[in-house]
Parts: sequence; C-alpha cells; structure tokens
Amino acid sequence: MIRRPPRSTPSNSSAASDVYKRQNHSGVNDEIFSEEKIPYFSWILDNPFYHINESSKSSYAYFLVMDKSYINELAHYGIENVFYLPPASNPERMHIMGRTTLRQMDISLLDNLERPCNEWRKERLREAKPPTREILDLLVHLKIQKPRMTFDEMFSFCDEKFQFKILQKLDMKARGSIEFRIDAETTAYFKENCLASLKKYKITVYGDKEWRKINASNIYYAGSVDYASCAGNIYRASNVNLNIIPAHFQTGINPRLLDIAATGAIFLTTPSKFIQDFFDLDLKYLIFHSENDLAEKAEYFLKSREIRTMVGNELFESVYHKHTYEHRIKELLNIFEQIKPRL
Repeated sequence: MIRRPPRSTPSNSSAASDVYKRQNHSGVNDEIFSEEKIPYFSWILDNPFYHINESSKSSYAYFLVMDKSYINELAHYGIENVFYLPPASNPERMHIMGRTTLRQMDISLLDNLERPCNEWRKERLREAKPPTREILDLLVHLKIQKPRMTFDEMFSFCDEKFQFKILQKLDMKARGSIEFRIDAETTAYFKENCLASLKKYKITVYGDKEWRKINASNIYYAGSVDYASCAGNIYRASNVNLNIIPAHFQTGINPRLLDIAATGAIFLTTPSKFIQDFFDLDLKYLIFHSENDLAEKAEYFLKSREIRTMVGNELFESVYHKHTYEHRIKELLNIFEQIKPRL
C-alpha cells in the first residue's frame, strides 16, 4: 500500500511512499505523522538538538545522525530510534563542478565564520542561558583545549566541578541552545587562529560577510558562493583546502571533508576521534593539532605538486569506494531491514 504524506507536510515533498524522509527534520509535524501512523526518517546533518525536541518521542520517528555520540545523548531524553548514517559525497557531481576555470589558489577556506550574523543564530544565542556565564566560559574553554571532548563529557566535568547537575536540568531545547553557543564561539575561534598562523601565505576565503571583519593583508575575501554549484571548482583550484570540523561533529567528520576529497584535492583539517576510519591512507600529515603544526604542514604540501596529486588521488579513491550516496543508500536499506518488524 502506498501512503502519501499527511496534508500538513510540505507540498514539495519527495514522492509518495510508505516511509517519509526529510533532511534535518525540516517541516515535520511529529503529531500528524503519529496520528496517521506513517513512519518517517530524518537525516540530521549537524546537531540533532538544533532540530528536534521532546515532541519527537514517537514510535514512528526515526533519526539518522552523522555522529555516533548522539545515539546515547538522545536516548537520555527518551528518543531511541536513532541510527548512525555517516556523511557522503558525489564524486561525479563534484568533478563536473570543477570543470570551470578558476585561478589557482595556494590556500582556501570555503566556510562561514559562524558568528551570529543572522536572526536565527542571534535567537539561538539569546536562548542559551546556562547557570552562570562562568560555566559557559568553562565549556567553551574545554572545547578549545580538548576538541575531542563530547558535550556529555563537558557537562559531566562541570557537574563535578560546580555540583550543578546540568544534564538533569536541561531540556532538549535548552541543551541545543547552549551547544549552539559553544559551537559558534569555538568554531569561530579555531578559524580565526588557523588563518592567523598562515600569515606568510595568500589565503582566499569564501563565505559570509563576517569575514570582512578579519583585518589581515594576506586574506582575500572572495564573497559568498552557492555551494552546490561552486564548491567543486574551488576545491580543485586550491593547492590546500582548510577544513575546521565544527564542534557539533563530536566524534565524526563534516560532509565538506568528503566533498574536498571527492574532487581529488587535499585538505588540512582539525582532528576528530574517528576521522581515520573514513580514509584508507594515513592522515597524520593531513590533520593538524596546533597553529604551528598547521603552518608546517601547509608549507610541506605547497612545496610539491607531485605529493599533492598523489595524496589527492588516494583521498579520492577512499570516497569513491566507500562514501558515495550509493553506499549510504545500501546502509539505509540495511537499517530498514533491522526495523522492518516495527514498521
């Protein structure tokens, strides 16, 4: 039997089906789907606490997350239909995007600065009201000093130090607001400090207008671009692509990393707990752990086109053979098989 999505769902939804799928839980009315008894999947591309709340506790709601740590964190709030589905890329599309001629760049960064530069971000930051500013400052400091710490580990540390029991008192919306603020402040910090360590190189930055506030003679702000049509071109034209893994990817990687690799280009990236699991080659020269480390590794790769080509080809092979959307569809079908008795 084919079921159409409930009338209250977006009219531009995907084809009618027995199972409804959305990205980032956008436009989903949990109550309507439960009343209609239609299972629905949401593939969350960043932090699930930004998009779902206690009303999502439904036997018909299934969530796919790109970071394994969120499976246990969501279970703490009674949301248990959560499965791990890592990011993917489309090498063919990224290659097509890279055909346009673009001037060669030494180093580029395609990303927003992640400051609260629009109303949605400003509202989320205003909602973030932790017990004290001291605790929020400590959380931000912890994330900067120990990027691999998960939010649960950070909250537990504060609970022991301040005896406040953060995890017991935060509902999902409050937690999402606080994590957003930690993410915004720490990610901006890493981006600014990484660029500051590369003063001897010309850096081209694409993203929001907040980058104009960075006063550095070696940084050229190239404006905002449409990611879907321009990213591949930018990555292929860059000798080194910088990647700052956002704080909400606590143990995994951001999709941008796979997109860079899908073009055959190379990246220098901040660390993540399971980043090595995504690639076949040893990433020790592609992961930097400090500003000095970044500067040394950038110099190493900028000196040799031959090394960049060799490493880029290996990165491409990893994506092509393990991380395309065809691979993720197969993994999703395996998830369907696991839960079929419940549907």
